[in-house]
Amino acid sequence: MVIDYQGIGKRLSQARESLGLSLDEVASRTRIQVKYLEALEQGNVEDLPGSFYVKAFIRQYANTVKIDPNTIFEKYTYPNRQEFDQVQNRVQTLDGTKVVVGKDMLPHSGMPGVNKSFSEKIRPKLPIILLGVLSLVAAVVIWQAVSSIKTTDNVESSSNRVKVTSTSVSSKKESSSSSSEVSSESSSSSQESLSSSSEATTPLTKGNYDGSSITYTFVDAQSHNLTVQSSSNAWTTVDFDGNRTFAGIINSDSPQNINVPEGVRSVVVHSGNPQTMSIQWDNNDVNFRDGAPTITTDVIINRG
Repeated sequence: MVIDYQGIGKRLSQARESLGLSLDEVASRTRIQVKYLEALEQGNVEDLPGSFYVKAFIRQYANTVKIDPNTIFEKYTYPNRQEFDQVQNRVQTLDGTKVVVGKDMLPHSGMPGVNKSFSEKIRPKLPIILLGVLSLVAAVVIWQAVSSIKTTDNVESSSNRVKVTSTSVSSKKESSSSSSEVSSESSSSSQESLSSSSEATTPLTKGNYDGSSITYTFVDAQSHNLTVQSSSNAWTTVDFDGNRTFAGIINSDSPQNINVPEGVRSVVVHSGNPQTMSIQWDNNDVNFRDGAPTITTDVIINRG
């Protein structure tokens, strides 16, 4: 089997740019260092920390840019080196011009206009761009003129309302004094209710999926117990309020029991092999994979 890592890297880079994401943003979401993301996009998998991380990093990257990791591996995997070389050197003829393309069907050389500079490509479009800018400036000037007229009318009408408003102020003061007594009583009862509810722990809310992450919320001021396990080797990190609390490989012989102190506002559990990971919150299973649209690599638990 031969895997075209350069083709995979190019596809990941295109998907990232189409979503408007920078490498720093992808690194923040995947917890993969920028230098390793650059190596993946360039197909230099030998620069990764080990062969164990190659497919795991590609899967995390693919999930983040909304690509099915199974599909991308199938598309760029060849049964042998001969077929890989044949696809890489395929030549198509377009209007009598030879264009070398790879399995991704993107032109590598020979396509007219591929090597044009940015200025050469943008020059024919300059009149349209200039017309658009002038139209925008004209619209802003008209909007400012209309807003100025409306402001003058509003000032005049406001001055006519001053007399009427002054007569109603005294009556409002009397009603507000009585309502303030009622609100103070309801405020004290609300505080008593909040203090009693904060003395007990509350369960997690239903999770909300966002790409490769899911977010839960709990509302109390107590400490909690977090247990992270995995049936096979899985690189795992746990962050409290953005600070790394644990980082290492978890397996069936080394579950992690972690106390979440009262002051912690956010807990993030990240796994390089989420399919084998299980999480318990106060000895209750967190079923983060149930109904997930993609592979979930980040479980976020926030204090409400």
